[in-house]
Amino acid sequence: MEDKKLSVLFVCTGNVFRSMTAELAARAASEQGGLGYSFASAGTRGRQGKKLRDDVVEALGSVNLDGSAHTVRVLTPEILAGTDLVVAMSTDHRDFLKDQFNRDSVLFREIAGGKPEAFPDLDDVVPDFRTNIEAAREYVFKAIKEISGSAKTVVARIPLFIPE
Repeated sequence: MEDKKLSVLFVCTGNVFRSMTAELAARAASEQGGLGYSFASAGTRGRQGKKLRDDVVEALGSVNLDGSAHTVRVLTPEILAGTDLVVAMSTDHRDFLKDQFNRDSVLFREIAGGKPEAFPDLDDVVPDFRTNIEAAREYVFKAIKEISGSAKTVVARIPLFIPE
């Protein structure tokens, strides 16, 4: 009988930026390390099936990740049911998971070896991101670099956060 892979789910708001990057980067780090983990991502809300913005795809490419096939998934009880560890990108997502699904989660920055604090979304950092294109682009690239740069540490620290 085949052993079940340990499954990790990254959760953010729209599943078009942070959680999706964490999924892709952790999967790549896990494959390089020969670990048998399964990674997925979902958003607390969003448009199911939506494709990524071009700047996000470009930023992913700059860290050797391919997001071209990604489509948005909205969090459901069924997605959570098969998940061993849930990683929330922000405190809002952690609270949402607890309130809506009675599910505990760890914050991304905590599992990445830092403080248990939120990883801000684009609109938290650049409130006028729709018109301030350059600042939005700069933050997208910076955030994707940070998330992907943390992937090996995140993957290595997963066993520390698996619920008993």
